[in-house]
Amino acid sequence: YYSIEHRDIGMALLCHRSFPDEEANGVAITRNIFDSTGLEPAFYINVQYGEASVVLPDPGVTADRFLYYFNMPGSPVVYLATSSLTDEPVLSDGHIYDLGKALDAIHTFYMEAYGGDITYAMDVEFKIDEDQLWVKQARPY
Repeated sequence: YYSIEHRDIGMALLCHRSFPDEEANGVAITRNIFDSTGLEPAFYINVQYGEASVVLPDPGVTADRFLYYFNMPGSPVVYLATSSLTDEPVLSDGHIYDLGKALDAIHTFYMEAYGGDITYAMDVEFKIDEDQLWVKQARPY
């Protein structure tokens, strides 16, 4: 259809484990989407308890939304909203730290491809299952 020689390409298939009963699921952006100057770097994180959707939640359902200032002294977390499905934060401090390490590594790894532009970010989907962080995918934001 696109006149691409079939012998010049390769196919790939990505397989990963199923998460039938995860503890939490979320999406993160590897920059502060509220700061176009780049002077207040943070990760923007949406995370929900269990398997409830963070992208298309049921009516009236809210997720934890927060900015994580991973590279600032004390690594502050600033909540913008909380989950309507639980009375406690969806992620433990340990899970937030593990997620910050992963987001920082992903952001740093792909930064060169985007020329270090301060508006560059990656959109990262993650799960917490069996008390462990799993990064499912990362793509340009």
